[in-house]
Amino acid sequence: MRDRFILFILLIVCGVSHAQNKRIDSLLKALPTLKSDTSKALTLVQLALAYSETGEIHMATIRSDEALTLSERIKFKKGEGLAYYSFGRLNQYRGDHVRALEFQYKALSILESLRDSLNVGWVLLNIGITECAQMKYSDAKGHNLAALSYFENIGFKQGVAYCALNLSIVYYSTCQYEIALEFAKKSEKICREIGDFQGLGYTYTSYGNIYKRLGQYEKSLKYYYECIEIKKGYGDKIGIALCYADVGYVHLLLGDSKKARNDFNIALTQAKKVDAKDVLVSAYLGMALTDSAEGDFKNAFLNQKLYSLYKDSVLREENGKRSFQLQSMYEHEKKDKEIKLLQKEKDAEKMLNEGENKTLIIILISVVMGLITVGVFSVFLYKRVDQVQRQRNIISKQKERSDEQHKNIRDSIVYARRIQRALLTSDEYIKAHLNLEFFIYYQPKDIVSGDFYWAVQHNRKFYLVTADCTGHGVPGAFMSLLNISFLNEIIVEKNITSPSAILNEQRKQIIKALNPKGNENSQDGMDCVLCEFDIDNVTLNFAAANSSLWLVRENKLTEYKGDKMPVGKHMEHNKDFTDHSLLLEHGDVIYTFTDGIADQFGGPEGKKFKYRQLSDLLLSIHHLPMAEQREVIQKKVNEWKGNKDQTDDILIIAVKI
Repeated sequence: MRDRFILFILLIVCGVSHAQNKRIDSLLKALPTLKSDTSKALTLVQLALAYSETGEIHMATIRSDEALTLSERIKFKKGEGLAYYSFGRLNQYRGDHVRALEFQYKALSILESLRDSLNVGWVLLNIGITECAQMKYSDAKGHNLAALSYFENIGFKQGVAYCALNLSIVYYSTCQYEIALEFAKKSEKICREIGDFQGLGYTYTSYGNIYKRLGQYEKSLKYYYECIEIKKGYGDKIGIALCYADVGYVHLLLGDSKKARNDFNIALTQAKKVDAKDVLVSAYLGMALTDSAEGDFKNAFLNQKLYSLYKDSVLREENGKRSFQLQSMYEHEKKDKEIKLLQKEKDAEKMLNEGENKTLIIILISVVMGLITVGVFSVFLYKRVDQVQRQRNIISKQKERSDEQHKNIRDSIVYARRIQRALLTSDEYIKAHLNLEFFIYYQPKDIVSGDFYWAVQHNRKFYLVTADCTGHGVPGAFMSLLNISFLNEIIVEKNITSPSAILNEQRKQIIKALNPKGNENSQDGMDCVLCEFDIDNVTLNFAAANSSLWLVRENKLTEYKGDKMPVGKHMEHNKDFTDHSLLLEHGDVIYTFTDGIADQFGGPEGKKFKYRQLSDLLLSIHHLPMAEQREVIQKKVNEWKGNKDQTDDILIIAVKI
């Protein structure tokens, strides 16, 4: 029964396998025609997923490996993330939940760094499914809720419906039937809205399971039959077989063995067509129980035997192969040892027969001297080994403590990254409120970053900050969190709206926080560009600290330099920042950035990238769509960097009018 449950929750996300055969044919035809390596990588991932869903695990493994190898070669992070996601899915089908989670978490780390909300949602959903199969219901609930939040934020209704359905299964599995019903109803409502009949069918199955557990058998049958009708509409043979098996068990509970037998026969017929062994296991068990209820113990025995055969056949086959391999190895090693032993005995016998007394005396003397030498050396060696072993034990314990401390520190920093990423303004928020084309290329040097970006809509104005805090890594991350907190307070709570006035107040708050007594010598702060977009009047007001704003208009790049002082303690920190104002025109592209790209070492001579090369690059690509611009910049930076380390955090933001 547990195997059927796992199959059911996997089918929720996968869709029926018969539809995948056409999809596989289509993808195989398209693959040789693709010119872009990124398109090939994504298509290989889709092939791998389709093969997983049809049970062709070997082919799924091959295609997943091809997708990962290609993505790593071309440094296509999204392809790597989706390839790991595919490996996770095929291990779900294998039933190897530990490996499935290992790959799913690798996928999650990469896709989170790319801020790919849709695929992060799918990965979290599959992590929840895997944990549910492991009966880790608390963890499964947490990851399904996280996936639900992602899908709701981007308005992806199908994902919301499947999360709700999985949560229904989690609560059903923990006997919280009322909550399970609520989530099933939520899933049903959305599936009806978007016309997802497959999802609706699985929701009806969930209803049937819940009402069966509650003892409301008539309601349970009603939903199972409705599910069967839906699945007949698109030829889901596995789903139909599963439903008839469930209906059979309800009829058994109602005491109607005749109907139960008919249901199990239909389930067997459908399952045999698609070789669904897990359904055959369930149906033969149901038939055995039906025979027993009718007193037909002979057929009950036969069906029980078929149930056991199907349940154990695969395991027996795999174990048989392994047992044969081990037995063969054992026999081979045994014979090899016997041959060597016989050869040694023959050699010794020959030596004794042919040797002379003189030779024997020499041998005896040599043996005695050898034993004495070995004895003396053994005492010395024992003392030396004992001393080395004690030293190794001390070093080993020190290493264990060091490794544990390192792990704790790294875990803390990784968790801090989640906090920092949560405080960065989401792409969805910017898209919804700025209502202009844009891209953000954000690549921290370490796990956490001193560069940050932040945005808010306030009083019909849209504020966008591109900032570089003192330092990078953990110190820079702390400064970024402090600055984000102050920006929220200054703009939203204090209602200070002028860019220069905002930076003036921000500087006061930073100096006050880092120099509370007024005599500390902390020079920490940030360099930044703070933009205020007035969409109604098509104007841009901005102020900048140790940074510039670039405007590309009619194939010409114009630089607007900010004030030569940071937002922090400085010899001129009593001087006010300057406001700049631009009347925008259609087609203008505005670029703000930190110094990460310009300061990156690389190229054939290991020199800095520099601002001149960056301006030439932006001028050459400003006409491209935003997403393509970001890809070109990322590729150029990676090519320039080569195998050198990243010098600093990287951040560049572009907005097209």
